[in-house]
Amino acid sequence: FWEVVEELSSEDRAKLIHFITGSSRLPTRGFAGLSPQISISVAGKAHLLPQAHTCVNNLVLPPYTSKQTMQEKMEIALSNDQGFGFR
Repeated sequence: FWEVVEELSSEDRAKLIHFITGSSRLPTRGFAGLSPQISISVAGKAHLLPQAHTCVNNLVLPPYTSKQTMQEKMEIALSNDQGFGFR
């Protein structure tokens, strides 16, 4: 996961923060200011897109079998994120 995040553009990192937290900006104290802290869970079936529970800052990643699959699925999820729904 972190390898994929490192390769994201600044814009896509902001989209990821928005996807997980519901806000595209971090608090003034950065990640330390998030409450609750971001957590990552692995659950579901590998063909599904990532999901997020913004009220608890939780990212749910299916058990993808490759980095490329994770990149593709995250790209789809981030490009279609509208906060509380998809386009």
